[in-house]
Amino acid sequence: MNIEICLDNLESVDVVAKFPEITRLEICSALSLDGLTPAPYLVQYAKEKSVARRHTMIRPRAGDLCYNEAEIKMMAQEIKLMHESGANGVVIGVLDTNSHINIAATKYLTDLAKSYQLEVTFHRAIDMVPDYLASVQICVDLGIDRILTSGGQKKAFMGLDDIAKVMQKYHGQIEIMAGGGVNKDNIPHFKEIGVDAVHFSAASNKSNVQGESVFSKSSLSYNVTNEDIVKENIAAIACQYQSPLSC
Repeated sequence: MNIEICLDNLESVDVVAKFPEITRLEICSALSLDGLTPAPYLVQYAKEKSVARRHTMIRPRAGDLCYNEAEIKMMAQEIKLMHESGANGVVIGVLDTNSHINIAATKYLTDLAKSYQLEVTFHRAIDMVPDYLASVQICVDLGIDRILTSGGQKKAFMGLDDIAKVMQKYHGQIEIMAGGGVNKDNIPHFKEIGVDAVHFSAASNKSNVQGESVFSKSSLSYNVTNEDIVKENIAAIACQYQSPLSC
């Protein structure tokens, strides 16, 4: 089972660099906004520090996932920049105003990424669509490498049945990566249905500011990958390859 950790800062890169078991990093900025396109240096730093492959979010702004022509062009430029910064893949998700996959824009961005030999992940935008299984087929037809999905639910464990259906129908055609509330307690269930990968942040909130401030506590804090949580999640995955008594 592949392991992908999402992060948005240098400190978290230093933590994940301690774990060669981690397959991929989803590198973003502003994870508190569900992730935006990262700064090039963060990608370069991850390349220097970690053996994990580097997949970067391509999302030009916060809010909905319906982008106009200028924003699509901006995303294309971001794909080029991330390639030049050392990314191995990109993470995209473009919908129309009815929450269906914007096929034309997705094909354009996917083909562009492939021209740079970048892998393509379609992120949890797929969990917003009204036609979940049909949308997975669209991703397959467009040559997308993987989907990050919670099975159309707020949390992946809640969407376990639909993720299992996708695994049964599309295993071998596209990588299925479960994400959204994945932790040590439910990882065995994802292993049981045979998902190809799990995705989590394993983060804890941190602030370097002491005492009172005119700013809110939330605005002066950030999430950092928690080494202990990473260890627990990796152990939960490893346990599935051993007898219960050895866990």
